[in-house]
This record gives sequence, structure tokens and C-alpha cells, in this order.
Amino acid sequence: MQTSVELNGPMKSSIQIVREQLALLETAERLEMEGFKELVEGSSLSVDELYRRATTNCYIHSEEALDLG
Repeated sequence: MQTSVELNGPMKSSIQIVREQLALLETAERLEMEGFKELVEGSSLSVDELYRRATTNCYIHSEEALDLG
């Protein structure tokens, strides 16, 4: 996700814009974690381990993926 936020005008409206952006990020994070949970379902890989690997660009070789289920 890439976005730019421009805050102009009254502080009250700027705060609302920031809250809306935060809500979008929180929803995206929740959906991302739900997808990770579905992906590891039935495997020996935990959601936390998959998240760590995904956020550090750590790839799983096919042999390891088969071992993990």
C-alpha cells in the first residue's frame, strides 16, 4: 500500500483525515492476518512465523514448504 496524505485547513478536519487513514490501515492489517491464518491452516507453520517471513522477504524453498505442509 502506498499513499500520500496532505493536511491542509483546520486541525479538526486534518485529525479526521488521519483517523480515516488509520482505520484503513487497521482494516488492511486485519484482512492480511486473516489471509495468513487461512494460508497456514493445516500446516505446521504458525501465523507469527509466516508473518515474520513475509515481512522480512524470507522465501521458503519448495522442499521446506512441503515439510511444513
